[in-house]
Amino acid sequence: MIYLKYIKVVLVRATFFIFVNCLFRTNKTYIMKNNIYLILLTVFLGACNSSSDGGGNTSDDNFYRSALLSNVANNIIVPAYTSFQTRLATLKQKTEVFTASPNTSTLIELRTAWFDAYKAWQHVGIYNIGKAEELEYDSFINTFPLTAADVNDNIVSGTYDLDHPNNLDAQGFPAFDYLLHGVGVNDTEILEKYTTDPKAENYKKYLTDVITKMTGLTD
Repeated sequence: MIYLKYIKVVLVRATFFIFVNCLFRTNKTYIMKNNIYLILLTVFLGACNSSSDGGGNTSDDNFYRSALLSNVANNIIVPAYTSFQTRLATLKQKTEVFTASPNTSTLIELRTAWFDAYKAWQHVGIYNIGKAEELEYDSFINTFPLTAADVNDNIVSGTYDLDHPNNLDAQGFPAFDYLLHGVGVNDTEILEKYTTDPKAENYKKYLTDVITKMTGLTD
């Protein structure tokens, strides 16, 4: 029966928990009592194995796994990716507007687009399977924590390769967060990085390159 599988999982976890507790306890009475529990759990676990082995074909439980997987793919994963793709496209568009005209209004709009896209990512990042796993999608989109020093070095030098593993912690949503909130103590200082700073063009280019990498992997 399928419920025996769940019982066995619970028993295995309980056995492991008691065993680990015994390793770090010095009270002999406590250890003796838990040794008894371990024996009983082991016996019961063996009985479950015997029942499942002798109970015929336990895989014939009339549970339609293919229907479940199809439902998850079509009604959960695909809509989540579609929503994320839409919000990421908006983030790219707002990035283009901001880099063309950095001001308080375009900065606020870009931050809003970043926040909306980041929220949508929470419904996508958990599905690191198939093509996403092959592309190391989550590593490029949301490696955390960010290494701010790498971002700063890339901007100062103006030469970097976002495909290189060393730059995984210098891009994606965390990089956007830093570039929109962390490069100055207030909005005035942040905007100066994109307007009057000697490396202003590099700052704008880095924002553009980061979002281009993100959308390139997603589209």
